[in-house]
Amino acid sequence: PPGGGMITVAADPEALAPALAAEPEVVAAALNGPADTVLSGPLDALARIGEELTGLGFRTRELASPYAFHSALMAPVAAGLRAAPVDCAPDALPVASTRYGRMLRDEPMDAEYWAGQTEEPVLFDAALGALVRDIAPTHLVEIGPQPQLTRIAARAGSLGGAELLHPAPGPEGTGRDLAETVAALYRCGLDPDWEQLYAPEHRVPEPLAPYVFSSAQRYWDRPPASVGAPVERRPEAVPLAEVAPDRVVSRETESDGAGGDDPVLVAVVEAVTEVGGYPTERVVREARFHEDLGFDSVMIMQLKNRVEARLPRVGEVSVQQMLPALRSVGSLAEFLDGVIMARSA
Repeated sequence: PPGGGMITVAADPEALAPALAAEPEVVAAALNGPADTVLSGPLDALARIGEELTGLGFRTRELASPYAFHSALMAPVAAGLRAAPVDCAPDALPVASTRYGRMLRDEPMDAEYWAGQTEEPVLFDAALGALVRDIAPTHLVEIGPQPQLTRIAARAGSLGGAELLHPAPGPEGTGRDLAETVAALYRCGLDPDWEQLYAPEHRVPEPLAPYVFSSAQRYWDRPPASVGAPVERRPEAVPLAEVAPDRVVSRETESDGAGGDDPVLVAVVEAVTEVGGYPTERVVREARFHEDLGFDSVMIMQLKNRVEARLPRVGEVSVQQMLPALRSVGSLAEFLDGVIMARSA
């Protein structure tokens, strides 16, 4: 019904509780993040609460919504949905429900489900947290004409290292955006259906532009020796039996430098720094192997060998086992820490 609207407030529901109590017709319609709440209700009540919250120092913004979605004002719409037959099949893929704020179990997404979703708040932050925790996606792809959910997810801060992709980022988007999205997924192991991606008339050879290899960064196992100059040798990995007990990398010891008190993260940072020759300050927990550090398959093999040498308790881990964790430096450290815990049990 007309006469309703929505506003977004940079605050959590607990901070908004006093103002909402004074305006009972206004409700929290979407919980998008720790400080990202959408309010819904009649326009006059929204105007009053918006003015009050602005006076209290909260940032507010009116949304371009002609209705008070996810509020009691949607009851007539919900009643129509409940009366309409919905033919729903079992989920073919895991679904993170923004109605329940968790992964769907055996609940059908029937008419009652969608009617409830219309009247109840959207639990986006909780659903995203459940998806990251239970599924651990490497990429989150938004399908829609504008980047809305990717922006909300980025603000929520609970991505767990997943990369956000959008193949159609608005009217200015081109086919290149789709191609770059597919390329990002392909680099991380997805095998696209190329026959469906490109029409036959577009499958033509394209000459590659010539280029000169950059000499700014070297990726050899050891730097080449120069004539007349001393060769700086890097310390070889020390076998576990020769390491002093207080220097064995484990959860029970402490480490200094990058990674703080996380010895596994420290070992990963040192291995990445040695393989890539990067300055230590560049190899942070959030650094992505492919996009930020330019790792290729040869460097991944070298990294595997160095990690196994620095973390003897990991044992031997195959590249295939490591691949899903190669989203970032931090995600690899978390994976290796899990391997250590499992093999110590």
